[in-house]
Amino acid sequence: RVNDAAFNGTVLVDGTWDNPNYWVRYSLLRRAVGLASANEVGLLGPYRMEECSRTFARLGIKHTVRIDALRGDYDRNRREALHLLSQTKTPDDILCWQLPYGFPAAFVYDGILKRQQSATVNLADPRLVDFVAEALGCLVAAEHVLKAHDFTLLALSHVINFQYAALAWFAALRGIPVILVYGE
Repeated sequence: RVNDAAFNGTVLVDGTWDNPNYWVRYSLLRRAVGLASANEVGLLGPYRMEECSRTFARLGIKHTVRIDALRGDYDRNRREALHLLSQTKTPDDILCWQLPYGFPAAFVYDGILKRQQSATVNLADPRLVDFVAEALGCLVAAEHVLKAHDFTLLALSHVINFQYAALAWFAALRGIPVILVYGE
């Protein structure tokens, strides 16, 4: 190519997990779309933060934000989780929950299944309230992250599970494109 692509805007770059294949895919996307010329903001999570921070530094991404630090008041999230669960008699009732920001309850249901490693949500699981509180906290965190910057693009590694789905949901509500840098 004669001219390199240049992307103007602010891009949220998912770095909430560390996988060499993901970083290769992001590097290819970055080059093709010209994201290196954008204001890239690295998103860190609770896992392998040091490794992801070093990768961001190698890519020249200087600004990072920790999404897990923005989940809000855990006690409040837990109270809301207890309230939702008090109205839940069957696993299918979860799919009818009215969640903040219109977030689809199916994402919460799916995230619970992954945590319980089950085909159906076990309502008797003592960890269930914490799973639901985590989902509510991810909504709070996603809102904080997307309000903090004027993002014009999100580059996410996944759109499943609480955290990723919440980010993609808030981006969709704001009309922000999301590129899924996933390898299948």
